[in-house]
Amino acid sequence: MKYTHVYFDLDNTLYDHEKAFHKTILHCAESMLHQKSSSLSVHKWFSVFKYHCDQFWENYEKGEWSRQEYQVNRFCKTNEFFDLSCSKKEALAFQEEYQSKVASFAKLYNGSASLLTLLKEKGIELGIITNGGKETQTAKIEALQLFQWIPRENIFISEAIGMEKPGTSIFHYVHDQSGRYLYIGDTFEHDIQPALEAGFDAIYFNSRNEKVELPNEVPEIDTYDELMQLLVV
Repeated sequence: MKYTHVYFDLDNTLYDHEKAFHKTILHCAESMLHQKSSSLSVHKWFSVFKYHCDQFWENYEKGEWSRQEYQVNRFCKTNEFFDLSCSKKEALAFQEEYQSKVASFAKLYNGSASLLTLLKEKGIELGIITNGGKETQTAKIEALQLFQWIPRENIFISEAIGMEKPGTSIFHYVHDQSGRYLYIGDTFEHDIQPALEAGFDAIYFNSRNEKVELPNEVPEIDTYDELMQLLVV
């Protein structure tokens, strides 16, 4: 093993965020539609909600909207589509319920536990670098039981430390001592590129089957079996 430190992204890298997101939003939407006495199919509501999530993401990414504005708009535009009432207060309550429930729907990717166990047994320092709210991300980490492999001091959540990917500062902050560092993440712009710029090696975990052009030095994998082969063999 050539690495002394191996860090992971959280969402869509250690667990399937898309599945957890889908299940949690369905759960929250079912409750919301029941309160409105609507007979609308929760799956129809979700399909339009997901459309607005994707459509409006660029507004948030470019800094045109705050995270809260993004959350309110995707919810209210969906309800407007179905002629359902909506308010900012209601949209934020929906988001709050989502954040309180999403951890309960999170499950580790197959093979990740075995790899983490093996790396820990080999004396590798393990950690997480993730964007997101401290409370929400910590709840996911606890639900996934990741503290058995990863010490709390090696978990860096953007809200908690005031730095966010794709900026390189969060990676420089972590890479504060000698050693060989590796970062594993599921997006090139937010994970791979800034990690490389901060002196990490990187592996692209293509968990969503996307087409991405990578530098020659960056391996691409889509399962933990492949990652095991890269890191252990």
